[in-house]
Amino acid sequence: MSSKDIKNGFISGWEYNLILDRDPILSSRASGLPAKALWQCGSIFWMFETVECPLRAYEGDLSALKNLGWATGAIFADLKEMEALCPIDLKEALSPTERDKFVKNHDKIRNSISESQLRNDIVAGRVERLDATKLCLFESLMRSRNCLPVVSPNSVKHWYGNQETIEPMHGVFAEITGPIESSLPILTYLIDPPATLVSQEVLSRQQAEEERSQKHLIPDLLLGHLPQAEYESLVRTGDMSVYEPLNKMMAECWSYRKPLLLELRRSAKRNLWKHLHKDWLPEIFDDPQNGPARVKKYIKKALDKTFYDAEVASGSLKRALRFMGASFMLVITVPLLLSQLGLDPGIVNVSVPGTAGLINVNKDVLNKPLDLTLSEKKLKEIHTVATFFQEAIAAIKKAEQRH
Repeated sequence: MSSKDIKNGFISGWEYNLILDRDPILSSRASGLPAKALWQCGSIFWMFETVECPLRAYEGDLSALKNLGWATGAIFADLKEMEALCPIDLKEALSPTERDKFVKNHDKIRNSISESQLRNDIVAGRVERLDATKLCLFESLMRSRNCLPVVSPNSVKHWYGNQETIEPMHGVFAEITGPIESSLPILTYLIDPPATLVSQEVLSRQQAEEERSQKHLIPDLLLGHLPQAEYESLVRTGDMSVYEPLNKMMAECWSYRKPLLLELRRSAKRNLWKHLHKDWLPEIFDDPQNGPARVKKYIKKALDKTFYDAEVASGSLKRALRFMGASFMLVITVPLLLSQLGLDPGIVNVSVPGTAGLINVNKDVLNKPLDLTLSEKKLKEIHTVATFFQEAIAAIKKAEQRH
């Protein structure tokens, strides 16, 4: 087990452009946070105590808010205020050791990737290569600051890809949160995707304006050759009215999702962070090959426990048993299960009618956890995390009623 808790996440913007400078710490190249993170990996803002990001990327969004009216900048500012987002200034926040390792990583990458390669990757939409460059650059920094890297949706795909297609997340974070995305997708986004907020006609008008006035600027902007202030000035010469509908709807959506996020963070502090950060996520760094699959398994089991309890509470045995599965993912002992089913917990053998032999209790399994592949300690952790998901469902219902 790692001696360090993994309590923070880490996202970045266009920091692959840092390799074009001799000194990445003093670089003045522009950056910006990925807007898609708000509707494709919003779970990072309740799964972690805070999500660190380069200050330059955060400031890029604040500038776009001030000069262009982009709603995403206001959302990131709110996240910073609630301490869910923590911009770090590379010039001030790094220790001498962190700075030395960061510069060494930078120099190694700088010697292996040319500017023409970077430009080609941008215009070809090769997000995996661009993301890999950033991960290599920030690897030592994330480790020393107890951060789990989050390979967030890359803005390049918005300009050089199919805008109608939802870009899948990739990387470790995407793997471990897969069960959440499948079972409780609302927990994975802070605002709804643009295509669900405005009509296709409105979105098409915005996209046409972006093609006309912005797309030719993007490579130089992302490479840091075009200053952000100049980019914003050029964008303002176009038809700014086409951006208003989506910005308005994003702001409205955030206004009723923000209280939900605050409630999720309060619940996570009580029931999730202790085990996720101290006991589970360190397994990823200790065992990169198998750790992510184990953490994904723990989260899946906690969700199964959550839905099982909900079905038992509603009196639906048949639906509750769906969440047991062949691997018996419940965090309970057999006597407790029998009690919940209204049966005598002291009996030795029982086959529950209508369960196709799913429950067949004998002396060998009485008083033992149903999933014998996990320790009692791990099962108790899963039980606590399931409480978080139960409270999350209640908070979602409350938010829907308010809206």
